[in-house]
Amino acid sequence: MLEDFMTSTPIDVIIGMLTYTIPFKQRVNITIPRPFGFEVSERVSEHDIATLFKTLAANYSQQPQRSVECKSPVYIVKKISIDTLTACRLLSYTLGCRRCYPLGLKETNAVAYQVLVLDGCTKPLPTFIELENLAAIFWHCNPELPIHHSNRFRLEVHAQNLHVFTKKLKQLKRLGSVLNFFGYQRFGSRRPITHLIGRALVRHEWDRALDYLCLL
Repeated sequence: MLEDFMTSTPIDVIIGMLTYTIPFKQRVNITIPRPFGFEVSERVSEHDIATLFKTLAANYSQQPQRSVECKSPVYIVKKISIDTLTACRLLSYTLGCRRCYPLGLKETNAVAYQVLVLDGCTKPLPTFIELENLAAIFWHCNPELPIHHSNRFRLEVHAQNLHVFTKKLKQLKRLGSVLNFFGYQRFGSRRPITHLIGRALVRHEWDRALDYLCLL
């Protein structure tokens, strides 16, 4: 029935998330220990970035530190509890590069593995960098932008009612896939301009929200 898709949460109503894409009328109380219980990894050019980061880190740990010459390097980063744009600024400042481009914004309060593309680098670059809550490994010199096609998530979930939680998991598996939907991430950062997208969604100005989204 339609009512099974309707939200009853006040914050959902306020920001315009009036319906869900799956009929879960009964809510499940869960907690996810942050940041280490939430891991997200980009999938880029057929690579799982978390796996690639760990492989390269193991290889570099057994070799002396070296530097490379590259004006537009591609780095793989592991960040913990910092946002993507801050990670970009830290890395570009540390390396002496003019610009930094993420392939996508990743969760802040989490462990995230992602690709950062830099440009305007004028000095030799280290193959491995470790800062507070941020580690970066040189992947390759950038002939063209890598293709980011999806993300992989690993969650450590603590459920108050294991029986209900297991039942919901089985329902999800039977569905096979779940439609993506805008969420609370549309209401926070200045660049990209998600606060403007969020305002348009609250006002039900769908065309304007799409226009803002296409500017990202």
